Amino acid sequence: METIDVSGDTGDDEDDDDGAAQMGCGLCIKCGQVSKPHSCPYGAKVMKRASKSRMASATKRQKTSAAAASSSTANYAELFGDDDDDDEPAASALPLVMPAAVTSAAGQDTSAFGMLSQLITQHGSMQTEIAQQKCDIASVTARETAANKAVQQAATEVTRLQGELAKKDKTIADQQKQLQTSIPKPKGKGKAAAAAAAVAATAAGLAPAKDGYLQLMADAMKQYVRDQGGRAEEEALAAGAVAFAVPATWYYDNSTPPTPWKPAWVPIADSNLISNLESLGVATKDATGATTAFTPTVGSTASYTIGQHKYTASVVNAPAPQAPAAPPPPPPPPPPKPWQDDMLFAGDFFKLPKRYLDTCLTGYHFDAPDSIAMKSVEVAELAEQWSSYAQGFEYDPNKSELWVKPNWLHFWLRAAKERGYNEARILMHGVRSQNYHLLAKDLSGFDFNFSNQGAKKWGFYASCSDHIASDYNASGGGSFPDGTGVIGLLLIKRNAGLGAYEHYHLGSHRGGPSSYQVNDAYAVRDQTLWLPFGLAYAKAP
Repeated sequence: METIDVSGDTGDDEDDDDGAAQMGCGLCIKCGQVSKPHSCPYGAKVMKRASKSRMASATKRQKTSAAAASSSTANYAELFGDDDDDDEPAASALPLVMPAAVTSAAGQDTSAFGMLSQLITQHGSMQTEIAQQKCDIASVTARETAANKAVQQAATEVTRLQGELAKKDKTIADQQKQLQTSIPKPKGKGKAAAAAAAVAATAAGLAPAKDGYLQLMADAMKQYVRDQGGRAEEEALAAGAVAFAVPATWYYDNSTPPTPWKPAWVPIADSNLISNLESLGVATKDATGATTAFTPTVGSTASYTIGQHKYTASVVNAPAPQAPAAPPPPPPPPPPKPWQDDMLFAGDFFKLPKRYLDTCLTGYHFDAPDSIAMKSVEVAELAEQWSSYAQGFEYDPNKSELWVKPNWLHFWLRAAKERGYNEARILMHGVRSQNYHLLAKDLSGFDFNFSNQGAKKWGFYASCSDHIASDYNASGGGSFPDGTGVIGLLLIKRNAGLGAYEHYHLGSHRGGPSSYQVNDAYAVRDQTLWLPFGLAYAKAP
C-alpha cells in the first residue's frame, strides 16, 4: 500500500513512483486492505492522479481570489481617487464598475462591497431598534409622570379629609361639653356623685351599673326581712310563747383533734340519741315535753348507734381533763334559732321574676369599666342583716367594699333570664389566704385556675351562713377580723344538675343547721351563677 504526500507533490510521476513502494500502515484506496505496510499494484497510480487533480483545483481557487481582490482594489480607487497618482484622470470621469461578487460556500457575498452593504443594512436595523427603544422609554416616562401626579392628588385629598375630621371632632367635643354642663347635677357630694353623673350622661340616660348592684342588694334585704317577720310569727304561734326560751339540753364535743379541755360544743338534734342519753339520769320536763333539768346518775351506762358505728356513754365523777395552762372551756354556744335557721337554709329566698329581670337588663348601662367603691355602707348593712340570723357579726362600713363589674352583672342577669333561674340566695365565701383584693380585680370575682380540690373536688365554695365562711377566713391566721368574707348572690333552681353546682352538708364547729340532714354549703361549677357584691369587713370584737 502506498501513501501520497500531497503537499510535496511536484507533478513528477517518476519521483513519486520511487517512494510509492514504501508506506506505513493504513487503508489502501484501490484494494481496501488495512494491515501492515504492503505494495499495491493499483493504488499508486490512482493516488497520484487524485493528488494532482486536487492541487490543480486549489491553485485555480487561489488565482480567482487574487483576481477578485485586485478588481475590488481597482474599483475602490476608481470610486474614491488616488492622491499618490496625479496623472490619473478624475474619479468622476471613470466609469463605475461594480466588483464581481465573491460567493462563499454558505452562499454569502464575501467581497468588500458585499460586506459594506451588509454593514449598512445592519446599521439601519440598529437605528430602527434604537428608535423603538426611545419610544418605549418615552411611554414609560409618561406613565410614571401620570402615576406621580395621581399620588400627589391623593395625598392632597387625604390632607383635606384629615382637616375636616379634626374640625368635626372638635365640634363633637364642644357639644359633649355643652351637654354635660346642661344636665343638672344629682344631689350628693363627692367623687361618687360626679362619676355617676358622667356615666349617666354618656349612657344616654341609663342608670349606671352601680345602681343596679345597690338595687339588687336592697331588694334582697327587703325580701329576707319580710320573710323573717312572717316566719318568726308562724313559729311563735305553732310552738307557744316559750319556744324561744327552750335551750338545747345536749351537746357533743366536735373538736378535731379531740381537745376535751377546749371543747367545740355542737347541739345534738337526734331525738333517739337524746332519749338514750337521758337514760343516764333523771330528766325533768315541762308541760310541752321539753327538758328543763337533768340530774345524772353516776355509774349509769347507755349504748347507741349512729350510722354504722356503736358508742357507749358512761357517767363518771371525775375532774375534766385539763391542758397545761389552758384557759377554761368556753361556754356552750347559744341555743339554735329555729326560724333563723329556716331563713338561712330552707328558703324561699330572693325571687327573680322575668319582669324584674327585664327591668334590670333594660334600665342600666353595662358598657363601663370595673371599679371598686370603697366605704360601702350598703354591703356592710346587707352582711350585718344576713349575719343576724347566724353568729351576729357587725360590719364596718368604712372598710367594706362594693365591687362594681358592669359586664359581669349584665352576663349574670342574662344567665338568670335565659337559663330559667328565678331565685337567688345570699352566700358568703371565706378565704384562708385573705387575698380578697385578687378576687376584687378578677372579672367575675373568682378565677377557677386557682380552685383547689375541696370536699366536692374542684369548684367555687360558698356557705349558706357565716359559720363556714368564718372558719375559712380565720384558718389562715391573717389580720382580717373574724366574720370577714365576700358576700353575693347565687342563682338557684330546684332541678339544677351537678354540672351547675352541688348543694351539700359540710358543718362547722361554730354552729349552723341543727341537723346533719340540712345542706349548708355549695360547690359551684357554673361560674356564671355567682354575682359577688363585694367585701364584707367585720368589726373587730
